Order: sequence, then C-alpha cells, then structure tokens
Amino acid sequence: MKPHQVGNTTLVTGGSRGLGRDMAINIAKKGLDVVITYQSNQTAADSVVSEIKKMGQKALALPLDVSIYENYEPFFSDKLLPALNNSFQASAIDYLIHNAGQIAPALFETASISEFKDMIHMIKIKWPQTPPKDDVYTHCSNQ
Repeated sequence: MKPHQVGNTTLVTGGSRGLGRDMAINIAKKGLDVVITYQSNQTAADSVVSEIKKMGQKALALPLDVSIYENYEPFFSDKLLPALNNSFQASAIDYLIHNAGQIAPALFETASISEFKDMIHMIKIKWPQTPPKDDVYTHCSNQ
C-alpha cells in the first residue's frame, strides 16, 4: 500500500440519491475519489459510482444503515478500511459528508425523549479507534 495522500478521499453517507448524489458527483469533479454509502438501493448507488468513474476518479459504494448505531464500528473495520486499502490504495478518508439520515417523526420542541434520542443519533458519527489523520467535515441534511 502506498502512503496515504492527504486530501484525496471523501466518504459521502447517503450518496446514492438526492443531495448526497449531487455532492458525491461534484466532489469527484473537483478531482477527489469518493466512497458513497447507501441503505437499500444498490442500483442507484452503482449508477453514481459509474458516473464518477467516467470522470476518471475512483469510486465505490458500500451498504450502511446509519439508523443502527451498532453498524458503525463493523462498517469501518470490516468494510470501509479494507475497501480503501484494496480499491483506493489508501489507509484513511480525508473528508466526511454525513448526509444520510431519517426524517424526525416530531418537531424538535415537541419530541419525546425517544424521538429526541433518534434525532441526535442521526447526526452522531462513531469513528473507529484511529480517526482520520486530517479534518473531517460533516454536513447533515434532511431530504
């Protein structure tokens, strides 16, 4: 594996459609390699990957349900890090756009404790033991 090149790899959660798709494609236009996550629509995710690869950038789609907190650690250790090594010859991501989420079932000010915890959970990222070496930028949106 070659040494990590700072500033080359971006992870976009929810990158198969909507704002996430648009961000992933525009990031690739800037010359960055992109890993996207998707919850269930692999066909849409594969379409984004294909479009990015046509631009000459590396791209990969990995499944991740961000609503299940316990998915984060195995996602990073068992899926993302091996994929970075195998497909990108990289050891870390440089940028994160955390776009995936779910629409909150209640308004912030009227939410029950359980609903409030769900809202907070959707914007919290659990990193593996070794976080990225550089700054990670987070963007959250409800589509």
